[in-house]
Amino acid sequence: MRKKVFLQAINDFFSKEVLYVSLVSFILTVFAVFGLFYLLSFLGSEISTQLLLYVQGADGEQLFATLKGQLSEYAILEFLFGINFFAYLLDFIIFLNLLLLFYLSFLMLYSIIIGFIAPVLIKRIQKRYYPEVELKGIKLLPSLWFYLKTITVTLLLLFIFLPLFFIPAINFLALLPLYYFFHKALVFDVSSVLNDYEEYRKLSKVNWFNLKFQTFVCFLLSLVPVIGIVIYPFYIITLSHTLFGETKQLRQHRAFSRK
Repeated sequence: MRKKVFLQAINDFFSKEVLYVSLVSFILTVFAVFGLFYLLSFLGSEISTQLLLYVQGADGEQLFATLKGQLSEYAILEFLFGINFFAYLLDFIIFLNLLLLFYLSFLMLYSIIIGFIAPVLIKRIQKRYYPEVELKGIKLLPSLWFYLKTITVTLLLLFIFLPLFFIPAINFLALLPLYYFFHKALVFDVSSVLNDYEEYRKLSKVNWFNLKFQTFVCFLLSLVPVIGIVIYPFYIITLSHTLFGETKQLRQHRAFSRK
């Protein structure tokens, strides 16, 4: 069943409509990222200016001596930083982690933007494969509450797990908050178009393992630089086929129970 869903999703992904949606979403995300980067750069320059004025106003030599004294308390760090190889290695590790952090932030922003375009893909799949399944949809207020709650929990988890991001061997644990957001947003993007809120909660509980398995595979694919972002519509299509099938069974079961 899962193999059939993935193969069907691959076939749908390479249609002109889906590739167009993917391209438009990617371009919008690039513009959003550049706008956000410009804003952060402006705020960062202001903070840097104020910090520079503070340092210039203070006793620079005394400040440097204080920092050097604190570093000298950790003899091993002072020794390692004194060796160019370890200094370059540390810079390289920090650069890679920051690059990965930027990429994952881009992925999160892209998943939010494409969520607004997801109904186009879902309606296309419904028209082609599941015309007998009615699109109900979740109302605006529950949707806003869902995203507010999900983003808040994700930010709290990031605050807790972010320090692990710069620790080798266990830094992969810092991806857990991102997977949490990825799973929640991906399932809701599809279900909010197809189901009402009661059906969404029912399907999320009854089929949680199947949904988590599919979103986890999609999340692993999303970690592939650039390609993982461009094929994001593939993830939506995959979940759409799954949820359409599960919704059809759920409604048939309810109709049978009422008889």
